[in-house]
Parts: sequence; structure tokens; C-alpha cells
Amino acid sequence: MSLILNYTGNRVSSVVDPLGRQISYEYDGEGNLVNVTDAMANSSLYSYFDGRKLKEVVDREGRMLNFSYYDDGKIKDIWKSLYNSSTFYPFRLYHVEYGDNITYATDAREYRSLIKLNEFDNPTAITDPMGNVTRRTWDDGMNMASLTDANGHTTAYDYDEYGNLIKETNPLGNVTDYEWRNIDSNPEYISLLLSTTDALGHTTSYGYDEKGNLNRTTNAAGNSSYNYYDEFGNLIRYADFRGFETLYSYDAHGFMTCSTDALGDVTGYGYDLVGRLVNTTDANRHTTTNEYDRSDRLIKVIDALGNETRYKYNAEGELISEVDANGHETSYIINILGEVDTITDASDNETFFKYDRKGNQIRETDARNSKTNSVYDALGRVISVTDALGNTERYTYDALGNRLSMTDRNNHTTDYEYDALNRLIRKTDPLSGVTRYEYDALGNLVNVTDTNNHSTTYEYDALSRRVKEIDALGNETTYAYDANGNRVSETDENGNGSSYTYDALNRLASTTDALGNTETYTYDAVGNRISFADKNGHTIQYAYDALNRLVTTTDALGGVTAYEYDAVGNGISETDANNHTTRYEYDELDRITKIITPRGNTRICAYNAVGRLIERTDANGNTISYEYDALNRRIRTSYPDGSDAVWEYDAMGNLLRVTHNGGLNDVTTYQYDELNRIISSTVDYGGVFTKTVSYTYNGVGNRTTMTYPDGENIAYEYDAANQLVRVTAWDGVATYEYDDGGRRTRMDYPNGVYLTYEYDANNRAVGLVARDASNAIIVNRSYEYDAVGNKLKETRDEDGSRREIEYDALNRLVQVTYHSSPAEVQQYTYDAVGN
Repeated sequence: MSLILNYTGNRVSSVVDPLGRQISYEYDGEGNLVNVTDAMANSSLYSYFDGRKLKEVVDREGRMLNFSYYDDGKIKDIWKSLYNSSTFYPFRLYHVEYGDNITYATDAREYRSLIKLNEFDNPTAITDPMGNVTRRTWDDGMNMASLTDANGHTTAYDYDEYGNLIKETNPLGNVTDYEWRNIDSNPEYISLLLSTTDALGHTTSYGYDEKGNLNRTTNAAGNSSYNYYDEFGNLIRYADFRGFETLYSYDAHGFMTCSTDALGDVTGYGYDLVGRLVNTTDANRHTTTNEYDRSDRLIKVIDALGNETRYKYNAEGELISEVDANGHETSYIINILGEVDTITDASDNETFFKYDRKGNQIRETDARNSKTNSVYDALGRVISVTDALGNTERYTYDALGNRLSMTDRNNHTTDYEYDALNRLIRKTDPLSGVTRYEYDALGNLVNVTDTNNHSTTYEYDALSRRVKEIDALGNETTYAYDANGNRVSETDENGNGSSYTYDALNRLASTTDALGNTETYTYDAVGNRISFADKNGHTIQYAYDALNRLVTTTDALGGVTAYEYDAVGNGISETDANNHTTRYEYDELDRITKIITPRGNTRICAYNAVGRLIERTDANGNTISYEYDALNRRIRTSYPDGSDAVWEYDAMGNLLRVTHNGGLNDVTTYQYDELNRIISSTVDYGGVFTKTVSYTYNGVGNRTTMTYPDGENIAYEYDAANQLVRVTAWDGVATYEYDDGGRRTRMDYPNGVYLTYEYDANNRAVGLVARDASNAIIVNRSYEYDAVGNKLKETRDEDGSRREIEYDALNRLVQVTYHSSPAEVQQYTYDAVGN
């Protein structure tokens, strides 16, 4: 590619690219740039004070920046404003004051920051508008030696003689080391990082070719990936940690023209004369085309089926219109400060936005005129959000922006604490329940202790991949990974393992359960799953259109379900295996407005301005209508018979009351605790009688009691893994036991009867024995299954009966044989869609 540069004197007056587009430059008599006219004939203007100090910049939309200076030439003020025939809107973006090695900056909201400098003009202390101070120290080589954050936590840095960082010590004393290539051995490339060693001693090393290109990365597990380059430094081959290679090709200008993945599938790229991507052809030979305006802005995307999406911009390049492939337009009004002021959808519904002087969004008004207001602190952090009903949620922060508390709309507060590395270490809920978190030196979560003081721990390998999880009862689940980080096995608490394989593109290819049963997956060239074979070997096949949308599903018996779409991807028809078609119609906002069944019956839907369903009419003309509050919560449903149901909510959205007008005219009311858990529900049956059920919970949300309307109480107890172990009711106590994997192995009833359970490696029940209080067997049953979990056989030892079950390739029941006296066979047949 070549550019034509034209000069006036020794200054560039215009630049012309290979497409003939011209950018022009004008200068004043002092040689200052005063006008830049782009290829769309839009101009940006510049003016100056005496000399070369910039006075004013007017952008292509007429928006202005104005500058003022002190007598010594230092910047004083920056103003932003718009001048036109009807508007003058100036405000000060920044005001700067100077002292001895101190700079004061006041922003648009009149918040002031302070910067202290040393004798070399390096910042040593920065005080933000809320008085929080960040401090820095510097070594003799002008390298930052330490950084102390606003919470007083210090990170230290050490450097070699060439200024390369060789050690970083965080506030907890954890050290990361860096090794660099010595200048004497490679004088041209003095900053080639050779290795990093983390705080746990895990080292990642790097290799380079003779031109300084990274050609090898060896991770802490000893696995290596490799890069290969052409003579121009373009990456032409990449071998991942499993050894699978991706190839890249380039044109004479250095633009990538194709990539070939490890399976040989090729994606191609095309460019215009100035290097803009104009088409992409995927591995299935489907092409997407891009078109641009003279300012390099994307104005049209044509998909592989010829559907067009179009974009328009203002002179500054801000998006003002988007038209989808169905011709539906969303438009944007940009205010004088470049912020989105209004969004108008394809149904002419408008959403409005308001901002403060720092550009923080302080109000959003939706198409129903519901307003959400936000308030920010001096650092631009949200400190409160008030919804359209006046309910407010509040937040507080520490000096570094970590959230310290959240007070919900019911005025219940959750508190948070952090360590010196800003990691959450403690959360206290509104009921004073505490959850604690611990981390290793690399930031991996290693322990969570819940509000009942039960801990779950985690272990990681050298690549910070989770390899073990130990629950509060000491039961372990383990994981293993391949070189690319794909999980290849998982072993549960009972020692039963599942394994996984992946193709060369790291897509899941098979899953094998603990009994050795395998299901497999295949994909097309662009990653769409095209087949799934279950553990019985029955296969489902999938086909896609040029936009990778599912168009047919073929089941294991050859039954085909077909799907059609409109230009923007809405499903417009579904044809089942009996060739019965259901059709769908949509409005301009892609909401379903009509459903036409295979028999021609029609269901109609209508929506309000924010997309909530307000009417649904069935094929018989019966209409159900819905009403919503300002927060778009359903508050009324009206039925065709004249009855209705009314919902009421608290500030958090918890359902407080449901009133049914019609029938029994019953009213149900609910009460909640500070954690939004139901603590009572009362049903009033038309004033005739009422019933109340109440509940209590433990710290982690397990229900501990339930009290019935007659006053009877049931109590629940749990183990450290939150498994139910004891139920105490008016008729006695029931207890439960579990194995290491959480499977119930025994249940004891109050009358002395108890059940025991046995399971296979896939956690399916294979045996059930019931005994009475004298230990005599009441029930003794065994079960067998096929590979996908269908029950094949049930044997009842207590009466000698046996039942055998058969299924078709779609796992539908086709025959049951009862081996009893007399024997009996039941058979079932289905049509293509399962009737």
C-alpha cells in the first residue's frame, strides 16, 4: 500500500490513500495546524494564543474544547462547550493549580486531587478527591521502588542494572521473580523476559529466536507451546501444549489471508486496498462481507445468506442508527458532550439517559416513563440506586474501591472485608452470619467457611487448576487435566470416575462414565455439533444453515425435525417428524406476536413498550391480560371468566400478597426474614378461615423448623455437608445416613422400620431393602439399567416377581414383561413425534 503526500512548503497539505480518499491540512502563518478536513468533508478546527499554545478545538460536530494558561505557560483550565445558533453550554472540565512540587487538579464536579512530585518530577503522593493517599518511592535509576496504596498496603519492586523488574514483593510478603536476557549476550534485545517464578515457586520460561520473537513458552507443568515466524516477523505456525498446530498465511502487506486449524479446516480473510477487512470465509465456505464509508466506519454487514445490517454515524463517528436485516431501525441521539441521550427502538419506544458533568449516568427513563436514578461519589463510584418506586439500594467503599457494604431496598445490610491484596475474606449477612474465604499465594481460593463454621477446601496444581475439592465431612473429589487445560477426568467421593476426551481443537469428543459407557460428539468445520451418540450407541444428527443456525435434527429412528428462520434469526417455523408445522410471527422488536398450530389454530400475544406480555389470546378467542408496576413486575392477571389475581411485592421484589378474585376469593400473604427467606405464609379463604405455616432456617439457608396451622412442629437437622440427617415430628423421629458421595444409604422411620440403599458406580439405585423393627425383611428389590440409565429389570424378592423393560432407540418404553403368575406382556408403539 502507498500513500500520496502533498506539501505546501515543508508542511503536509494533504494525504491521499489508494482509494483516492483525501485528508487535508491547513496552517496559519505561524505554522500551527488550524483545520483538518477528512474524507467525508468534515472539518476539525484549531486556534491558538500568541505563540503555539492551543486555545480552542472544534470537533466535526461543533463541540468545543477551550484552554487557558498561566503566565508561565502551564495549563490552567480546560472548558467544554457548544456554540451554535441556539445553544451555549460551557462547563469546566479541569482546573489546575501549581505550588512547590505540588499540583492541584479540580474536575468538572469540583472535586479536587493533589499530586506531590520529587525533584525529578516523579509523583510521590497522589491524594484523590476523598482524601485517600497513594504513595510511591523511586530508586536512583528513576524506577518505582515501592507503591503504597490508599489502604496502607505496600508493594516493593527490585530492578537489575538495566532497569528490568527482577522482583515484586506484594503486601503479604509473597515474591514473584523475573529473569531477563543479559545485555552482553544480546545487545539488540535487552528486555527479553526469560522466566517468571511465582510466589509458590512455579516457573514459566520463555525462548526466543535470533530476531527476538517469542518462540517457546514452557509452563510450570513442563508443557511447551511453540511459535514460528516468517522473515517479516509474522506468526506462521503455532503448536499448542498438546502439539496440535495452527497455520497462518499473509499477503504482501502483512495482512492475514487464511488460518488453517489443527484439523485442516481453513478460514479466509480478504482486504481492500487500505487494509480493511472486507470479507471472511469460514471453513464451510460461507462468506460474510463488510462495507465501510470514507472514514473507515463499518456501514454494512452482509451475512452468508445475503441479509444486510446497516449502520449510520454522525460526523464524529458516533453511532446514530442501526437497521437490522428485517429493516427495523434503532436510532441514537447523541448529546453535545458525545453521550447517548436517547435510544429509539423500531416501535418508536424511547429510552432517555441523563449524566452528570463527569459523564456518569445519573438517570435512565424507560419507555413507560419509569425512572432509575443513580448517585456517585467523588471517585465516580455508585453509592445509591433508586428505582422507579423510590426504593433505594446503597453502597459504601474503601479507599481502593472495594465494596464494604451493600444496604438493600429493605434496609438490610451486608458487609464485606478484604485482605491486603483486595481479595474478599469475610462477608457478614444481615443476620450477622459470617462466611470466610482464604487464598493461596497466587490468589486461588483454598477455603470457604460457611455461616455454620463448616469448611470446604480446594487444592490446585502448578497451573492453578483445581485438582481437589474436600467437603466439610472430609470427602474428596479430584480432577485431572491435559496439557491444554481440558478436564480429562473427575473422580467423586466414592472413587467413581468419569473421563473425557477432546479433539485437536479442544472440543469435547467423548464422555465415559464410571461403568465404562461412552457417549461421543462430532463437529463440523466451524464447531457446530453435528452428531451425538448416546451410551447405547443411538445417534442424533444435526444440520445447520450458512449462519450456523440449527435447521434439522434427525433422531436415532430417522425422524426429522426442521426449523426455519427469518433474516435476523427468529424461528419462524418448526416442522416435526410427522410433517406438522408450527409457525411463528414477530413484531419489529422480535417478540412473538402470533403462533399458528399445525391445525391452523392461532394464539396471539401483545406487549407493552418495555417488552412485557400484556395479552395472550388462545385459538378460541379467550384472552388473558397482564398488568405490571413501574418495576415491570406482574401485579394483575385477568382471566376470560372475569376473575383475576393480584400480586403485591416488597421493595426487594419478594411476593407479599396474592389475591384471587373469583372462586374462593382467597388471599395468600407472605413474610420474609432479612435474607429474603419465607418465614410464614398465610392463606385466607374468603374470610371463612385462615391457615398459617411458618418456617425457620439456619445460617446457610437450610430449613430448621416448619410449624403447621394446628401448631404441630417439624424440626430438621443437618450434617456439615448440609445433608438432612434427622427429622423430628409429632409422631417421632426419622433419621438419615449417607455415603461419602452424598447418596442416602439408610433411612429410619419412627415406627422402627428402616430402609437401606445400594448404588452402582453411576449413582443409580440398584438395591432397596426394607426391614421392620424386628429386623425382618419386608421389601427386597434390585434394579438393573442400560448404559443411558433406563431401568431394564426390577426384581422383588419378597414375592418372587420380576419385571423386564425394553426401550426403543429414542429411549421410549416399548415393552414390559411381568414374570409372575400369570405372566403378562404390555407393549407400546409411538408415532414419529412420540404420541
